[in-house]
Amino acid sequence: MASEHIKIGDVTPRVQYAGDGVQTQFGFSFPIFENDDLEVYLGVSETPEMTGYSTEGAGDSAGGLVTFDTPPGTGVTVTLLRNVAIKRTTDFSESGDFRASVINNELDRLTAVAQQLSTLIGRSVRLAETDAAGAVQLPPANLRASKLAAFDASGDLVAASPVANVSLISTFMEGVVLAANADAGRSLLNAQAQSDVLDDIAALTPAEGDALTFDGTHWTAARTVKRSEIRRLALDVAALKGDRENMVDGIADPFADETDLDNAASTNEAHDVAGAFFAGSLTYSADETGSGTILASEETAKANLFDDDTGTLWTSLTYAQGTDFVGYDFGDGNDIEIRRVRLFQKTANYLEAVKVQYSDNGADWTDALTATGLGANSFDDIDVPATEPHRYWRLLSNAAVTGGANWAVHDVEMLSAISGDMTLVSVAFTADAQPDTALLHIQAVGNDAFTLNTDLIGKVSRDNGATWTTAVLAAAGVLGDGTTIYEATGIDISGQPSGTDMRYRIETDHAKDIEIHGVVLKWG
Repeated sequence: MASEHIKIGDVTPRVQYAGDGVQTQFGFSFPIFENDDLEVYLGVSETPEMTGYSTEGAGDSAGGLVTFDTPPGTGVTVTLLRNVAIKRTTDFSESGDFRASVINNELDRLTAVAQQLSTLIGRSVRLAETDAAGAVQLPPANLRASKLAAFDASGDLVAASPVANVSLISTFMEGVVLAANADAGRSLLNAQAQSDVLDDIAALTPAEGDALTFDGTHWTAARTVKRSEIRRLALDVAALKGDRENMVDGIADPFADETDLDNAASTNEAHDVAGAFFAGSLTYSADETGSGTILASEETAKANLFDDDTGTLWTSLTYAQGTDFVGYDFGDGNDIEIRRVRLFQKTANYLEAVKVQYSDNGADWTDALTATGLGANSFDDIDVPATEPHRYWRLLSNAAVTGGANWAVHDVEMLSAISGDMTLVSVAFTADAQPDTALLHIQAVGNDAFTLNTDLIGKVSRDNGATWTTAVLAAAGVLGDGTTIYEATGIDISGQPSGTDMRYRIETDHAKDIEIHGVVLKWG
């Protein structure tokens, strides 16, 4: 070691290089006291190398050199850092010698340790200088196991449960999403056949992805996607497949709004904003009650419930929320799917909320929905989501009585419905050149069983909707939320009159309840 003490300058005690398979020597510009003060790492290993290299420069203020026996491979990261043991190396006795060299060496070590700690702190998660003091300590292992590291409303670190309604991207699809550009994404997609791509989307399972969870000992990195985004991802993949087939132009519409729909040319379409889909408007029947048996928690005057007379009255006499009900038994073999219940309550004795329930045996009941915001002195129309036909239907009390002690009902009607046939026609999209082929991708959910290309039909036009070519759709995959993908590729539109005004047309027929959640139209 040099006789002159080490001079510790303003330097970061850490340096990295990229191996090239040839270079064996790598320098460091920070001083070390002993060779053991230098740690050498290769790649992403968390354990320093112990053999396979030699170190020069201990005690030299200018730093030193590491020489490897074998050159690190191409692209392998070489990390050199100083890690001085935090300990006292000197001890000054009372009235003993007080040599400057000893003091300098001790101060040099303390400065080296301070730099070392500064580097570690700079590479750690920490509060911003402008933040107030906050809670950044991890919760105990038993409270953070299988949880996510998150921040509460105050910005403090907490262990949170994974977000609901998410699906994980498969390993293959993560590569597509994170591709550097569209060309790189296409190259990845070209590596698999069309059906394989859709299989990857359909197989969005936790086993194939990551999640930022903590099992009490280790963190696991994760990437999640909201389930509502999976359909958008499938639309993007369909668009890329069209590109692969030299269909370099087109549109993808997830139906978040009605912007690209020709409302004048479309018929009987109803847009669900929350669900981002189109479905045929329902047509309701007349009251289906009449030949069955009235059900009520209070037998007295129950005949007044379904007599089509808002002047008569049924009353619960004594009321118990969650117990009192009114309903109807349609009889053996007369199962029916109720899609709307009309309830007329008395002004001074009404409920603001009821549960619509169904049963197949009159004993075990299932909630179809909870209706809220109900009033009195007029009919409330309660729309019931699609279920299946059932024999028994009822309204179960689900609120305190407003304006009185007992629940009073003038009349109840139960209606079935059929989905009206729907036609969706897009606005015109201008092609750069006259196309001869097209690709049509439709995302749909069938609430009724239906026959493809009979009850769900897709068409394409290049002359602004004057002429249509019917696509032969085929099921191409099922997404994790149950949405089915139907596609037709290579649709020949060369026989249509010349034109560059592209449109798609989607039809539902035979009163089938089918939701359309997204569409891709490509041409070339």
